[in-house]
Amino acid sequence: MDEVTNKLMHLSTLNHCLLVSAIHCPALDTTLAKINSTDTQFRVTVNISCLRGYRIIGQSTAAVHCTSTGQWSLNATCFRMFRSL
Repeated sequence: MDEVTNKLMHLSTLNHCLLVSAIHCPALDTTLAKINSTDTQFRVTVNISCLRGYRIIGQSTAAVHCTSTGQWSLNATCFRMFRSL
């Protein structure tokens, strides 16, 4: 491999790293939930737990991660729990 090809490959790898580090997911809504991190960067995992009286459908807590598309892996929305009569 010649020097020019080697430098181009290095630049290509560097650009890929810069693009990956620039991916962020939107901030999570903490109105009805507690989260263990406010980091929104690609590949970060955030644990969500709903405030008392609220639940994520089917579960009380959730772990979501920021995907390469800039979206969270799960729509973990807290909903008010109602008691059945």
